[in-house]
Amino acid sequence: MGQIIHGSYQSQQIQEFCEQNSIDINIFQNQIKFLSQMKYQYVGILGNGLFGQQIQAYSENYQSVAIKIIYSKNSGLETALKQSTKYKQIKNTQHLAQIHEIVYNPSLNTYYIVQELADCSLKEILESCKLTDKQIYETTLQLLEGLAELENLGLIHGDIKTENILYNRPKNKFMFTDFGLAQVLMKSNKPASSNSKQLQRTQIYGAPELEKEQDTSRFQNKMDTYALGMVLSEIIIGKGFELEESIDIKNNNDIQDYIPFDSHHKFYIEKIILNMVKVSKKERQETSELINTLKKNFEFNEQDLMAIYIKEISKLLQNQQKISKDYQMYYQKYFSQRNLQKISANESRTQIGDGQLYGIIDAIKLCKNIQELELQFYVNLITDSGLFAITSLVNDHSKSLEILTINFEENQIRDRGILQLFQSINKCLLLRKLSLSFTKNRITDDGFRGLIPLANSSQIQLQELKLHFSENQITGNGLIDVLKALQQQKKLTSLSLYLADICINDQDFYGITEVLTNFKQLHELKLCFQRNDLSSDGFKGLAEIFKDNILLQSLEFYFQQNKIDDQGLISVVDKLQFCQKLQLVELFFSENRITDHGLIGTADSLRKCKQLKDIYIDFSENKIQEKQRIQQIFDGNFKGKMNFYSIDF
Repeated sequence: MGQIIHGSYQSQQIQEFCEQNSIDINIFQNQIKFLSQMKYQYVGILGNGLFGQQIQAYSENYQSVAIKIIYSKNSGLETALKQSTKYKQIKNTQHLAQIHEIVYNPSLNTYYIVQELADCSLKEILESCKLTDKQIYETTLQLLEGLAELENLGLIHGDIKTENILYNRPKNKFMFTDFGLAQVLMKSNKPASSNSKQLQRTQIYGAPELEKEQDTSRFQNKMDTYALGMVLSEIIIGKGFELEESIDIKNNNDIQDYIPFDSHHKFYIEKIILNMVKVSKKERQETSELINTLKKNFEFNEQDLMAIYIKEISKLLQNQQKISKDYQMYYQKYFSQRNLQKISANESRTQIGDGQLYGIIDAIKLCKNIQELELQFYVNLITDSGLFAITSLVNDHSKSLEILTINFEENQIRDRGILQLFQSINKCLLLRKLSLSFTKNRITDDGFRGLIPLANSSQIQLQELKLHFSENQITGNGLIDVLKALQQQKKLTSLSLYLADICINDQDFYGITEVLTNFKQLHELKLCFQRNDLSSDGFKGLAEIFKDNILLQSLEFYFQQNKIDDQGLISVVDKLQFCQKLQLVELFFSENRITDHGLIGTADSLRKCKQLKDIYIDFSENKIQEKQRIQQIFDGNFKGKMNFYSIDF
């Protein structure tokens, strides 16, 4: 089997989940590996049910999905599941969770139901807030319409309860999930969970005749009517029934004792719930009649339902791997009201992980045709799984993006995540400016070389490129391969390379400079190679870049903490006089091996650059003896003639 790598948070989550639910962690990890082979990238755990686990994942086309994992040795279960759910026929429904596919893994005796991912369940909403009257009416109408859709398809749910009713925020819809599963799984499986609370939850909503007959083959739609009536009662009460209360309701055929009787709900109680929660199934009203009764007596506005999320529901799921609602609601509230073409999101140093990131990105997806996108998420807890959300977002806007800035410095990104991102960026044919910052991650040459197809593309014509990949596991060979490909970008006028602390030596750097000599079209060049293993032998190769470069206007060197001496410094700076349009020079060479002689030579060389307007230098912590004299030389050459900034000698 292929290898799948999880971030530290995910690994800890899996271990704790398996321990709490008495699940074999090796089997569960094998399930995740199999799904990875099926192009479903694991994100996190959604829950543990009667017949298996449910996880969140990203599909091959970067769509968020929920996957129900069901253990069974019944080889015919796949056909039964497909027939019972009619998953190919529900695509045009509004209130049934879409099932994308059902997969069987014979080696693990496991079925996987891949379906639409929602934001939360009705159970979680009721535990978080009290619905207003208008919200109750709108929710009731949607649930009755969902029940009608089940009946029209000839489906019997068999396990309606608040946790099997999901809410989809972008669609503003409640929808049933797990429909048809109970009647199939009860026949062929023993529950995978021994959790008595889960079993009791199912029993609370069960119709009286189901308990008496003890025959799961005799599910009928009037059982669903009863169960939904119990759900609607809970919505009014604002809390769930206890098992003893549900038994009392069935024995006495009376639910009114449990529901507050007032003018607001009088009609609601008498005409809706009372006609659903009847001990005799023959007395339960038809769903179509219930819907007509409701519509005749109430006005409906879906926007009333939206207020649930805007006001209260941000409290949900703060400690789970599902979407973090506080982040999602903040961004959704903003983006849903604007048709923005320029987006900037900054949640740096906030300790957010993959879950919160999904919420933010899903909210940004509300915007259409983004042209300029800036995502700043440095110093957080984001892994490859979180980066897949960015990949999905870029993919969605590939036909409109012109400027893209992504900063994920100091996270937990590996090759797998960065390669997926590069593939999506390669589809952005209008892209002009690209800035990628992934300093202090876990990227190797294999991941970095993912830039090569993008660089080689004749359809993409980059004008500006910034690559921040310091403190990764990238070598000189990887960088050279990418630079060779970038030679194809003939319109590239601005190039910035940030590659500190990657163990570049003289031989590596000489090869890098050989390739850079071919970038004659550059107007701006920034090279940041701090804390490498460079001496003057390698650094001198830069001199060749400037011999024939007549277009260069801005040059920035950051070579702190290397082994560069006077000879290497002067040999390069002296060639800058050939850059006839050079206006800005920044030289940062602290903690090298430069003496007074090197600085005097630098001052003389820079004086020959006739178009210079701005000079920034830092030669602190070198071998400078006469600092005052050096300062006078630089002041005499440049002060009053241009903007001269000296940090220290």
